[in-house]
Amino acid sequence: MPAEGENLVIPTGRNVELDLKETPIFDKIEINGCLHFKQGADIHLRAKKILIRGGELYIGERGKPFTGNAKISLFGKRNEETISIDNTIEAGSKIIANVGRLNLFGKSRKFKVTRLVAPANIGDTKITVGKNLDLVKGDRIGLAPTGLEYDKHDTRNVESYDKGTGVITLDKAL
Repeated sequence: MPAEGENLVIPTGRNVELDLKETPIFDKIEINGCLHFKQGADIHLRAKKILIRGGELYIGERGKPFTGNAKISLFGKRNEETISIDNTIEAGSKIIANVGRLNLFGKSRKFKVTRLVAPANIGDTKITVGKNLDLVKGDRIGLAPTGLEYDKHDTRNVESYDKGTGVITLDKAL
């Protein structure tokens, strides 16, 4: 396994199972073969750029969702070198550029949208939504505006959710 700041290349025809709890921060990962997360493991893949060129990146499988905790973090600065695909297409930095196949199969979630059942005000750290949702700590939620100012929205992380009352405790105030 390359060290922090180096490139990781998965060659064509090679099948690599990732089982590290946390990888070094790779400068670039280029996948021409297959990279898959070990089923059930908690894995944090860290890189500045990921290029799925002709290969595949799998987290879980169709019919067999990933049961561990998978996380991919992208690092870098605005001025860093970007990914160039065949010296013709510049794809940027802090990116997952996919020309191959990216397959992410995780736990199925029941709810997609809910409504506030009580007003949410600036400074609130708790909001009330529908009951019995499958929200869990770490979920990211978006609060859309109800007025004409479409850009007045908030996104927050869920710290806790009470299924009985519908109260969500947020990671920071609105």
